[in-house]
Amino acid sequence: MNDGGNGGGHRPAARLKANDREVMYFAYDRLGMPLLYADLMRFRKGPLRLQRLRTLVTQGLMVERAVQSPASAAGRPVAGAGADDVFADPVDE
Repeated sequence: MNDGGNGGGHRPAARLKANDREVMYFAYDRLGMPLLYADLMRFRKGPLRLQRLRTLVTQGLMVERAVQSPASAAGRPVAGAGADDVFADPVDE
């Protein structure tokens, strides 16, 4: 399956960097990635499918960082990220 919008031809994964935007061509098929294929095929080719792929990539990164050891800087909570504000000590007013 080629969802890169390049006329259906097969070309190797390519990257082009312009204005801090990374452009990647991502090929996947039913046999190689059956769960991903089934999930993305729920949407017609276009912006909704692309947004779903972006969401899955972001969620995968978040899960990967969450399971890293606490000694890793990527796994540590970031001050001001939101959760520390919600669960901070109560303030007497």
